[in-house]
Amino acid sequence: MNSGYIIEDHSLAQQWLADALEDAFPGMNISVAATIEEANILLDRKFPDIALVDLNLPDGSGIEIISRINLESPKTATIVATIYDDDDHLFPALRVGASGYILKEQRKEDISRLLQGIVNGEPPLSPAISHRLLNYFSSMDAPVQVVRNHGLTKREIEVLSVIAQGHSLNEVSSILEVSRNTTATHVKNIYSKLNITSRAEAALAASAMGIIDV
Repeated sequence: MNSGYIIEDHSLAQQWLADALEDAFPGMNISVAATIEEANILLDRKFPDIALVDLNLPDGSGIEIISRINLESPKTATIVATIYDDDDHLFPALRVGASGYILKEQRKEDISRLLQGIVNGEPPLSPAISHRLLNYFSSMDAPVQVVRNHGLTKREIEVLSVIAQGHSLNEVSSILEVSRNTTATHVKNIYSKLNITSRAEAALAASAMGIIDV
């Protein structure tokens, strides 16, 4: 983790998040953008290792930035940093590829600890968000049976356990010694069977199934 972007329009929050990033990854090169326009200028130059993105920006929604990063640089850890913990903000962000969701109301030390977990493949999710996602899975009627009873093949469970730790398709292919195309097919089937669309949701689904601990 050498480079980080903070997409946030409030100066105090910018400094707060910059301090948390510096604590988590000493020596990181950190750049700040206050608008979507400024963020796109940064992204046109280079994609970072990690991006902390607020959802409400002066010229639009941070969802736009998260979606672009996920499409063009899926290895970038794109983390929502917001004050909102409701479903209307959480799930759209996860669906476009956010790999984590943290609440700015937390202590800086707690945010730093969550961010450090990325290195070990742990999705940075604030406790309130983890509980919300787990409750979402456990409260579903038909889908929860899919989660508990899997509906997945043995190989799909193996793939899920690896992608839930934050690994890319190429890394999954290497770890499980299968082709990238085969891995992509497995991931597509997993997402379809579990009705999920992102690595963060995969991690929570895997946790609900008892495959990994989050």
